[in-house]
Amino acid sequence: MSTTPVRVVLQGVHRVAFAPIHDGRWEFTPFPSCLKSVAAFLGRPLSYHYLLGASGAAFRFAWHAGRWNGGNVDIVVMSRDPLEPFVRGVRAAGCSERIVLNRSRSWEFDRSSGRAGFLEPRETDDREEVRRAITASIAAGVPVIALGVVGPPEACIITGYDDGGDTLIGWSMFQEHIDPTLDLVPGDSRAEHAPSGLEPDGSFRRRDWWRSLYGAVFLEKGPEPDPTAVFSATRAWIPVLARTKRTYEFHTGIAAMRAYRDRLLDDADYPRGDRDALGLRKMAHYDAMTMLAERSNAAAFIRDGAALPRFAGVASVLATVADRYERVGREMEAWWEIVGPIWSDEEAQVAAVGDPRVRRAFAERVDVAIRAEEEAVGLVERVLDVCGPGET
Repeated sequence: MSTTPVRVVLQGVHRVAFAPIHDGRWEFTPFPSCLKSVAAFLGRPLSYHYLLGASGAAFRFAWHAGRWNGGNVDIVVMSRDPLEPFVRGVRAAGCSERIVLNRSRSWEFDRSSGRAGFLEPRETDDREEVRRAITASIAAGVPVIALGVVGPPEACIITGYDDGGDTLIGWSMFQEHIDPTLDLVPGDSRAEHAPSGLEPDGSFRRRDWWRSLYGAVFLEKGPEPDPTAVFSATRAWIPVLARTKRTYEFHTGIAAMRAYRDRLLDDADYPRGDRDALGLRKMAHYDAMTMLAERSNAAAFIRDGAALPRFAGVASVLATVADRYERVGREMEAWWEIVGPIWSDEEAQVAAVGDPRVRRAFAERVDVAIRAEEEAVGLVERVLDVCGPGET
């Protein structure tokens, strides 16, 4: 009878962070960043923009239809099937996936009406089952992508374990913002999702991880991915993401971009002097800018696709698509042109969000981004008319 070792940690799994720590490029979406790190560890170096694009996340935009929401940016709300971005990303990395969800946890949105749309994950309330699966994957030399554990229910990497699996070890893009020794004060609500401590190399340690685990993605490396098939499948999905107006409680696609612009112009929704309310609005606003700034990575993904022999006949159209997505991303930089260099001044940023003159000036730039997005999507649809959907 085999027994689980007390401690196993895979060495050499790259750290992830909201920072240009590896190739000089910023990474803002946890799942493709984590997948990039895991794929590199498995001997398959892939770019962030490739995985962001293939997962569809480079083309996402969501905005809650009823209230200010800190989860607009999470990729689980970008499409009807919350797991589809994960499946597409993993398969674009040339891996197969087994997704296990914690039955006792759920995302904020209501999944019930769309249950049949899920890609049949395994749901369990058995912590021991998941602990065994994590320790087995680590024993096989494959890190696990977990949803939650540290920070919000977004992706992190489990690189190992201690105490026979009762303590998980890994990297999260959120860990630097909720370091229990530096960032938290008594009574801080973030403590529930903070690391229990740190390893010597800086990776997190997390005891009592089950209550913060929403799910886990177990990977198995397969054949090299076919970039032509991946690009074909993604370009067929881009108009779906852009034209779908709603998933659950969220506006999505171009309709969500318009809803976001309209919210910027609704002065009554920015209560003067209410620091907490304006702080939430600032977070949602910055998340919206992040999603649209990721269009620069969408542009890089499209340019890579245009270079494939299969698409030589439409390369010039795809180059224009990339230019339009680049324009969307550039318009987000206008925020800093309007408010000035206040990157390190949280209070000044909150005040800027509360200033109707600032919001109106920026809403004009969002309008420019919407027009560029519409042009990009229209051109992608034109390419589909010429080439057909290809691999799906």
